[in-house]
Amino acid sequence: MTPAGARNPSAPRHRPTHLLEITMPPTLRLYPIDSPQAAARVVCLALVADGQLQREETAALRELRVAERLGLSRPQFHDVLSGFCDDLMAATAHDEDACILTPRQIRRVLADVVDAQLRLLVLDLCVELMQADEVLHDGETIVLRAFGECWDIGPWDLPRALQPLQRSATDFARRLRS
Repeated sequence: MTPAGARNPSAPRHRPTHLLEITMPPTLRLYPIDSPQAAARVVCLALVADGQLQREETAALRELRVAERLGLSRPQFHDVLSGFCDDLMAATAHDEDACILTPRQIRRVLADVVDAQLRLLVLDLCVELMQADEVLHDGETIVLRAFGECWDIGPWDLPRALQPLQRSATDFARRLRS
């Protein structure tokens, strides 16, 4: 008999089939590395980074043809977005009005996209969506900082895309460092 909580040594060992299965909380869905769903989940992270899905962002989703550019149909993209929101509710700390992902959870979502070309596409889409409401919110800054840390992208890689936000490069760099 095995004590409660102890692993039975005669039980077969589970071998992870996914790179992040070892560390990903069970409440976040697992997607294959570089799959359209993994890329879409990163875009979903950017969409909800400011705490809400803005009307301008949903319009930009259609105008930019985000789902199609990621290799998904609109219903498939919606399924990823819906699943991501469900996962957020189950896997995050809650304050009065919002779900808060930890930096570690954000890094885990970003880790499912490793292909350099796919990263550039996802980053471009995320920046376009973040600037749809012409304001760079604090949550979006946190996600941009995570892109930099996880994907080795520096603030010098983003100023062209962020010009419509009319933020100075100095202010942007300061926010990334803070």
